Amino acid sequence: EDFGITVVEALAAGTPVIAFNGGGPAEFIKPGVNGLLFDELSVDSVVQTIKEFMNGSYDAKKVEASSEQFSVENFHKNMQAYIDKCLSGKISE
Repeated sequence: EDFGITVVEALAAGTPVIAFNGGGPAEFIKPGVNGLLFDELSVDSVVQTIKEFMNGSYDAKKVEASSEQFSVENFHKNMQAYIDKCLSGKISE
């Protein structure tokens, strides 16, 4: 999937993620904080990333907190801010 909603759901559960370094997950996976990214779509690249992942340590609370940017509350806040800018004439689109 392009955005990576499954990745966000895993993060919200406090589970670190291994994902391809492209698309949505590349924008919000912070290596060593909430998961790792692999650069090539190859077995070797995935295996190397899994090995690195297994040697790492992740704080479930920090992993969970990294998903908060996608919360319903945050969506409402950002949408309202955008609407307010549009109504004030600061955004012409």
